This record gives sequence, structure tokens and C-alpha cells, in this order.
Amino acid sequence: MSNSKTRSSVKITRSLQPAENAVNEATIGVLAVGTEVLRARTFGGFGAMEGQEAVDQIGRATNMLFSAMSEIAAAHTSLRDIAADHEILNYGDLCPPPSAESKPHLREVKKEAAA
Repeated sequence: MSNSKTRSSVKITRSLQPAENAVNEATIGVLAVGTEVLRARTFGGFGAMEGQEAVDQIGRATNMLFSAMSEIAAAHTSLRDIAADHEILNYGDLCPPPSAESKPHLREVKKEAAA
């Protein structure tokens, strides 16, 4: 095993985990916007269907972020497979990729994308 492969593994890990966290944070932000729009329609004196185009756009953005989560998790798994092939699996990767069982929403996104 070369030191350059080990260094690369550590660098990938250090960039992958923040990317996973960033997508989660972005999703939380978009979901918060959607929640506030729906609260405004329900409790804020706006019409029940007012701003539906915005609600639909927020929904599409949320779906895209869920898809991004799924793709990043799949990339994490692929990268771990490569690391295992090169016998550098535990160099830098402190966090295993989420499984579909531990993240049911990832499994649901994949089902919807296939439909």
C-alpha cells in the first residue's frame, strides 16, 4: 500500500463527510421553508391553495435533495469498495455509509426514482 493512496483516502474522507452533512443541512433548510409556507396558508390568513406553485417548487427541490442524499450514500459505498480493494479501508473513514435499513427515506427515494 502506498502512502499516496493512504493520503488520498484520508483527503476523500475529509471531504465526503462534510458533503454528507451539507446535503442534510440544505434539506433541513428547504423543508423549513416548505413548513413555513404551509403554516402561512393554514394559520397566516392566506388562501388554502395560495402559493401552490411555490409549494410544488419546494417539493421538487426537496425531492432533488433526497436524491442527492441517496447518490452521496451510494458514492460513499463505492468509495469504500475501492478502498477495500486497495487495502486502505480504515484510513480516514471514521463513518460507514448509511444503509437503506438505517435510512429508510433513502430506500423510498430509490423506489420513487425507479417508478
